[in-house]
Amino acid sequence: MAVSRVMVVFTIASMLMWILPIGVLQAFNWNLIPGLEALSPRSRTLWSGALAVLCVNVVIVGYICFALQESTPASEPQPDPLFLRRAKESVAAARITAPSTSEQGQSGEIEVDKNRTIQGNNCTSPR
Repeated sequence: MAVSRVMVVFTIASMLMWILPIGVLQAFNWNLIPGLEALSPRSRTLWSGALAVLCVNVVIVGYICFALQESTPASEPQPDPLFLRRAKESVAAARITAPSTSEQGQSGEIEVDKNRTIQGNNCTSPR
């Protein structure tokens, strides 16, 4: 559930980082803000750019504040109980079926099946 909230906030912040600066630039370009007629085109360009950058920075600061308010996970990660149970059963089953070292023979080989043998860490097949 927390992942979906993070994704929603990330999506909103990403959209705002595109929409707000473009909206500010267009508002200055089309004289949608009262009093802009008195400014020269150069001043309008500088003010629109500065306000667009300011809008992006405000969105970034808001996103960082949201990220800092998130709850932190537990200090120790907890394994999945189903995985842990299956792993213990698998290890117990391997101990029951594995041959002891006295049954391995003199060369240290364990016979896996008729076509393969294991020597140390290498698995070889006859060719």
